[in-house]
Amino acid sequence: ERCIRMTIFVLEYALRFAMVPGRVENWVVLVDFENASDIVSFYQLPTMCLTAKALSQTLESVYCCRMVWVKLLNLPTILRSIVQSVIPADKKKKVSAIEDPKKELPKYFEPSQLEARYGGTRRDLKGHETYPFRFYPGCRGATTARPLTCESGRSTASSTSDSTVDTESEEAVTSLHHLTGRKFHEGQLWDTSATDRWIDDAAESSLPPQAAKALSSLGHSVEPCLSLDQWKDHCKEATLNPGHKRKHIISL
Repeated sequence: ERCIRMTIFVLEYALRFAMVPGRVENWVVLVDFENASDIVSFYQLPTMCLTAKALSQTLESVYCCRMVWVKLLNLPTILRSIVQSVIPADKKKKVSAIEDPKKELPKYFEPSQLEARYGGTRRDLKGHETYPFRFYPGCRGATTARPLTCESGRSTASSTSDSTVDTESEEAVTSLHHLTGRKFHEGQLWDTSATDRWIDDAAESSLPPQAAKALSSLGHSVEPCLSLDQWKDHCKEATLNPGHKRKHIISL
């Protein structure tokens, strides 16, 4: 139960602070088994299997279609062979055990988003340093700012660099989470059989280009805007003029 509660907390945190409806809606998972053989006895494997099954069922029912894939890291050779053999063929793209994280993982992530032990440029963190969670800038290639925590919007970096290779700017990054509320994160279900229930709200939502195009095809002519500055201006306008109808749909 403790494992399931912790996992749900982490994923709910991700939904609130890392997901953007219509833009970023899925996640990938890295499970690191380093030192697992030192702290877990083989006698505990049956209990661990039951926990894994319960966790899997919970994730499927609560977070259906969210996960893209899971990579199992640093599995002992014997366990890796066993795990690979029991994964169904149609699931091997979603669940796999990799031998060399430093070689395999960089193809999926920007170096600034990975710790050095996984092939990235970030400093390896110890267990007590991983929470509050860190959100590093540069997920799309830029490495010009320092990491933030969602709680304060202030840098969590210490006086020493948090990167083993990159040099980071001293300029503070301003968090935008205070501009996004519950409606922004919940998104909407567009049921075309009952458009009158949601179409007006959809026209006032922050939509990506494809969603704006789809809404326009239903009779609400809207245009997406890809500028962050314009999105900030919209947020300011919405604060000053709540309920104001606009033509343009602003997206992050």
